[in-house]
Amino acid sequence: MNVIEVRVAMARSEQTHRLVTEITQTVSGNAMS
Repeated sequence: MNVIEVRVAMARSEQTHRLVTEITQTVSGNAMS
């Protein structure tokens, strides 16, 4: 893997992590109300 591929992979995993966090927060918010 070259540097660009590593950066792309890191960016993708970061986006996925953000999505999971958003979904988790939304689900928690819905469960609370």
